Amino acid sequence: MMRSVPRSRFRRYELVSRAVDAVEDLRCELARRGMYTGVSPVVLSVEEAKYFRPLYLDLVEDAVILYDRGGFLRRVLERVRCYIALFGGKRVWLGRRWYWVFERGNPFIELVGVKLVE
Repeated sequence: MMRSVPRSRFRRYELVSRAVDAVEDLRCELARRGMYTGVSPVVLSVEEAKYFRPLYLDLVEDAVILYDRGGFLRRVLERVRCYIALFGGKRVWLGRRWYWVFERGNPFIELVGVKLVE
């Protein structure tokens, strides 16, 4: 997340492309050892990141936060964790893949446009 980002997705990717390129040799070495990884940058402005995104469901389960100025991302993910509980959400594994099941409602519809934090 950044305070301000270009509107263009391509321009946003340019902001992080050197960092992505810097780990490519390591990714290739890990692949040779049978560990397959991926880098999928999602570049958002702080304002954009305040709103629910389905990606956040998986981040609640898997994210390792390396740096979080002021605890912003921690607050976003804690709010999403509350919504997962509210909707009775559970991640179901099917082999090496997963999907989400919700007992009450559909957050993919009901949380569109919902601001998670100020």
